[in-house]
Amino acid sequence: MGWVSAFSLHNVHYGKLKIEALLLNTENRQRKNMQNILNGDNVLMYVLYGKVQLFLPHSCSLKDKRQIVHSITNRIRKRFNISINEVAHQDLWQRGGLGFAASCAAYADAERIIVAINETLDDYDDVCEVIDIDWQVVTL
Repeated sequence: MGWVSAFSLHNVHYGKLKIEALLLNTENRQRKNMQNILNGDNVLMYVLYGKVQLFLPHSCSLKDKRQIVHSITNRIRKRFNISINEVAHQDLWQRGGLGFAASCAAYADAERIIVAINETLDDYDDVCEVIDIDWQVVTL
């Protein structure tokens, strides 16, 4: 019994160190990405990804919700050829979660896509409210 407890404590301590190392690695990678973005050094492409949380107060069924979400995603796809899809809250009729991703040759293109997504969501302000939008640009 004592051996199992000591083993479990060792794994928890090792896991904590591993998580701390992963977080440090992530912070270093984000700092490097930001430096590359600002300097434009050795950047082959920019990858934009993010998520949007929506609230649809006037939706009274899953069918209503899916029509609105489908309309939003189609309009964004037509405006910019990016990957966007409903990724969360598929079974809730007044909530929606969209995920999107795009690759760009220039950072300005990524900014243009974010502006287009925000403008498109503003066009739908009568049927949905944006709860949260989170995005990130990574250099490769």
